[in-house]
Amino acid sequence: MNGNPRRQPADKNNFGPRLGFAWQVTPATVIRGGYGIFYSIVSMNTTFFGGLGVWNGVTPYVGTVDNGATPYTTLANPFPQGLRQPLGSSVGLMAQVGDSIGFLGEPRVNPYNGQWQFSVQRELPARTLLELAYTGMHSVKQPESFNLNERPDVFLALGAEENRRVTNPFYGLFPATSTLGQSSTITQSRLWVRFPQFTTVTLNAAPTGRALYHALHAKADKRLTHGLTVLWTYSFSRLMDNNTTSVVNPRFYRAVSAIDQKHVTRLAFVYQLPVRFTGGGLHKVWDRILGGWSVSGLAQFATGTPLSVTHAYGRPLRIRNPRLSGPVHLRLGDRRDPTSGRVLNPCFDITAFEPLPNQYTVTPEPPALDELRAPGTRSLNAAFFKTIPLRERLRLEIRLDATGLTNTPNFAAPGTNMSQAATFGVISSAGGSRSMQGSARIAF
Repeated sequence: MNGNPRRQPADKNNFGPRLGFAWQVTPATVIRGGYGIFYSIVSMNTTFFGGLGVWNGVTPYVGTVDNGATPYTTLANPFPQGLRQPLGSSVGLMAQVGDSIGFLGEPRVNPYNGQWQFSVQRELPARTLLELAYTGMHSVKQPESFNLNERPDVFLALGAEENRRVTNPFYGLFPATSTLGQSSTITQSRLWVRFPQFTTVTLNAAPTGRALYHALHAKADKRLTHGLTVLWTYSFSRLMDNNTTSVVNPRFYRAVSAIDQKHVTRLAFVYQLPVRFTGGGLHKVWDRILGGWSVSGLAQFATGTPLSVTHAYGRPLRIRNPRLSGPVHLRLGDRRDPTSGRVLNPCFDITAFEPLPNQYTVTPEPPALDELRAPGTRSLNAAFFKTIPLRERLRLEIRLDATGLTNTPNFAAPGTNMSQAATFGVISSAGGSRSMQGSARIAF
């Protein structure tokens, strides 16, 4: 239609080779490795498939047209210009003019990642398997969204001039129910953007996201012997993002990912307690009560994720490393100077940052800081259970479960908004509370 194809261009170069090998060096030692390219379907990574709101009638509410100086509407008459009616295809390229619009980026390609792995497995005594592995992943063409009506950096030097009211060239031309067609004046910055006829223009699913992951993994797996089975895993990893924060003002920040966790270890076990009473009479009663119990558990330990420090003018500058050492419970930010109200025991050095001079300065700081992280997490879940045979096909199953058995607090991330001095560097909540429950059921 109008020179545009009726279907999405196909992504025809999705070649995903895979290669793997296994080498038994000795009867108890095996080396494995592999590489593969894996694709994802772009429709599964975005809920937007393209479309215009001309087949429904949505009227945006406008509370003010002068940056909050005066109210534009009242509760008695919230839509003084009336309600918008569906337009259909009659308006053509004028669809949604005066309001926001979004579209699916072209070319529409599938994101993919290359994954590689190399491991050494060794069988040890007591039916135990030890594995050391290195894994990596390079993910590219991840879908991201951008506002094409972002203010260009060339206008930063004009500063507050962006807020000056000027004559609205769209007044009387755009529908009176649209955001840009309701007032005779408009802010100067509305005319600086690439598509001034729209409030925002969102480019969806742009294939710009990239990430790189490296990890060292260790695993010990003790198979069932003497009623005990244990599985221990540990990973030392690093996840990096190539952050593309804008396509109007290209800025690239290669930094640690906001979901990176350097150290993660888990220990899971099941143990059949060696408590049995043999014989009849009283011994049989004691065996029904104390014998045959099993215990299972899952312990987890993980370091915290990187934090992002913000300010009203943008991400502030780091003067020095803001990380502080010491137990987290001594750095909660719960002590203040009675005179100035200054936080005396912040989670991190709150004086290690300097705000930007104004909101028209571009920050060089990345979105997430590797050296500044949220507190780590620790937890232990356990269960005690046994089965008591009652008759040939009838048995009683008893179970006791505990979540957060040690009642260890997992402190939340501290406040990272430098503009809010009362909460900056302060931890205000924690999780990890203990929960216990018991159950019994008859199975037949």
